Amino acid sequence: MKVRLAFLLLLAGRCWGLELVVREAINPGLGKPPTDLQRHTPAAAFRGLLTACAGEDFRRATHFLDLAEIPKEQQASQGPALAQKLCRVLAQLSARAQQVRSVTPEGPLEGGVPVNSEVALRFSRMGLAGEVVLRRTRDATTGEVAWLVSTRTVSSTPFWYQALVEGKAVQAQLPLNPGLPPAGELAFRTPRESLEAFLEAAGRGNFTQAAHFLDLSLVPENRQGVEGPLLARRLYLVGVRKGLFRPEKVSTEPGGTAEPGLPEDRERLGTLEVRGREVELLLVDRYDPAAGHRWVFAPETVAEIPALYRRFGFGWVGDHLPAVFFAVSFAGLALWQWLALLALLSLGFWLSARAGHLLAQWARRATAKTDVSWDDALAMALDGPVGLWLWSALVWLGARYLGVLTPTSTVPQALVKLVAIVATTWFFYRLLDKLSQQWSALAQAKASLVFTFIPIFQRAGRILVVLLGLLAALHVVGVPVTTALAGLGIGGVAVAFAAQKTLENIFAALAIAADRPFTLGDTVRIGSLLGTVEDLGLRSTRIRTFERTLVTVPNSSVVGSEVVNLSARDRMLYNPTLHLTYTTRPEQLRRILERLRQLLAQHPQVVQEGARCRFRAFGESALLVEIYCHLATADWDEYLALSEELNFAVAEIVQAEGASFAFPTRTVYLASSGSGAAN
Repeated sequence: MKVRLAFLLLLAGRCWGLELVVREAINPGLGKPPTDLQRHTPAAAFRGLLTACAGEDFRRATHFLDLAEIPKEQQASQGPALAQKLCRVLAQLSARAQQVRSVTPEGPLEGGVPVNSEVALRFSRMGLAGEVVLRRTRDATTGEVAWLVSTRTVSSTPFWYQALVEGKAVQAQLPLNPGLPPAGELAFRTPRESLEAFLEAAGRGNFTQAAHFLDLSLVPENRQGVEGPLLARRLYLVGVRKGLFRPEKVSTEPGGTAEPGLPEDRERLGTLEVRGREVELLLVDRYDPAAGHRWVFAPETVAEIPALYRRFGFGWVGDHLPAVFFAVSFAGLALWQWLALLALLSLGFWLSARAGHLLAQWARRATAKTDVSWDDALAMALDGPVGLWLWSALVWLGARYLGVLTPTSTVPQALVKLVAIVATTWFFYRLLDKLSQQWSALAQAKASLVFTFIPIFQRAGRILVVLLGLLAALHVVGVPVTTALAGLGIGGVAVAFAAQKTLENIFAALAIAADRPFTLGDTVRIGSLLGTVEDLGLRSTRIRTFERTLVTVPNSSVVGSEVVNLSARDRMLYNPTLHLTYTTRPEQLRRILERLRQLLAQHPQVVQEGARCRFRAFGESALLVEIYCHLATADWDEYLALSEELNFAVAEIVQAEGASFAFPTRTVYLASSGSGAAN
């Protein structure tokens, strides 16, 4: 059993808020405790211990001690001897049962929470100070919860017995790390103070001073001065890289915080897996005769430092880097970390950009062999964003390797995530542009009305992509995106009410795109409006009239009106009516009709189906001859040229037959009254 020496000062105060101690079995080497044993409250346990001591029933008194640090097979032999020594110490200190007043199973409370510990006795005699502490302990096998004398008190009993009962001079343990040069005053009183002092010394590059926070008892004394600083350096670098050293999580109590499965003189900082086994980083409470109690890295942890450094260290560079690179720090990072990070950012950006460009070129060559076109747009969109992705991944991995990215370093993590979000937003932005270009070319080649909507959808898609990227960035930096979206939802309802007409036009635009009554460039008649369609937007349709004015018609009006698409005709009507004078003889009129029919039958652009030429009626001032046929063209300019050609031919036929065209005339006959006035 390890003897715990305490000289000058053992514990400065009570360890509030300790966890409940859980044992697989309470003192299994002692056998089943007596049935009348009362140890369920602090007062009952201390009273029972003093009663057993008074009756010199040391075997019974042993059941009030926590012998977890004694092997099971030795508890029955060593336990009564320790109980006897503790009884003598308590008698020497005039211990009384009334000194412990907690009579509830929970023991003392602080803020309504059990502290699971009570100091039964404090003393300071012959330059020696100490505490007899009771700890609340649970038997995991039987479920019993008992108040026992703590292992720390039990381990200190032999030393107290020598000093207080036998009056012998205390035989101290060997000095801690005698092979190291003196370091002056160092903070060792609590686990947190020791860890912070170790980090402060190592951060300044003073690894000789940092070595004093390691228990080098397994290192030969003549080698401690050389190996100690190296071990301290390696432990510091491993801890920085893996983010293990978090002083805010370490106990500030001189006695530490008891943890399940650990002796009370140990404090766990973390664990690392090395070759399939768990390595614990532990602090241990050690006594130095020259300086008293010290919290230092446990010898079993020091023994694992070489293996930890081989797995998580920085190799030769970490072992030989000058101390100035550790001594100079800014914003929580040492100089060596800043230099490595700058090299990673600059060189990594160049390498990532080059690698990303090569990957994009390879993707374009691969997609060029396929029959589809969307993968070409995908490959082209990768050029640029893929390099940024690679850079963010490289920075993430490199920063973790350098120890810059730790569970507590939220700002560097957020910056790396923001770079990845920018790359993703950029990629979808470029992909949308490339796909829009392909779709626009295809729609334009087909004269599809969808061509007019592609720029609209492209702009809307850009806004959506940027908005999603912005929301993701806000989430990364800690802005409550859910609240912002809820506010946008409420505002969206209000906007929808205020923009009913606009929404009506938008849905009308979608209806026009789906129904396709016209395409860009078509000549249409919408109500009384006649002109050429120049543009179709989400709100309105723009029509260029023949007077070259630009008329903007709301899409809802277009959908609600009769739309006549003149450009959709497969043929155009030629339907003039000839007005011949009444002096035209019937023989002339028959010859004119015959030659006009021959003209229609022989002209290559006249559609023969339904073509006719007839003497239709007697007009007020002319004989009416109607020509009815369709010309095989849908182009307005060509139609005008053909009409002109036919008009000349008709005029020549009429003139050749000696007839003429009539113009509106009216003959007025004045009839006299048949009688004259007498003078």
